[in-house]
Amino acid sequence: RRAAKLTRGSAGPSGMDAESWGRILGSKHFRTIGTGLCDSLATFIRILATQDVNHDFIAPLLASRLIPLDKQPGIRPIGIGETLRRIAGKCLAMVLKSDVTAATAPLQTCGGIEGGVESSVHAVREMYQDPTTEC
Repeated sequence: RRAAKLTRGSAGPSGMDAESWGRILGSKHFRTIGTGLCDSLATFIRILATQDVNHDFIAPLLASRLIPLDKQPGIRPIGIGETLRRIAGKCLAMVLKSDVTAATAPLQTCGGIEGGVESSVHAVREMYQDPTTEC
């Protein structure tokens, strides 16, 4: 439910945007349906993360809706992925955050560490501003 509340954005090919998913999964009006759907989604995400899944089975989840953006001159295609895939990604990130941080730190400064990218930028800036640094 928390991942659905944190997800934002337009609908993918299914037509269900992040607000709709959040409303179904977290609303009191969908109490038993929302809870059952949350349990089913958790099982589905666990299967995706731990087993080999036939591509034909998950192809709709991997689909995107293409939107043309007018970029004077020309057009840039923007793909909007399926909202359920974004929710699943957030769920996995929440569950695996501490494991990713433990496995990648200190080599990957942004692996689940708050402000990790900022600290890297500041460290590189400091290094380049140091007069003893050779270029």
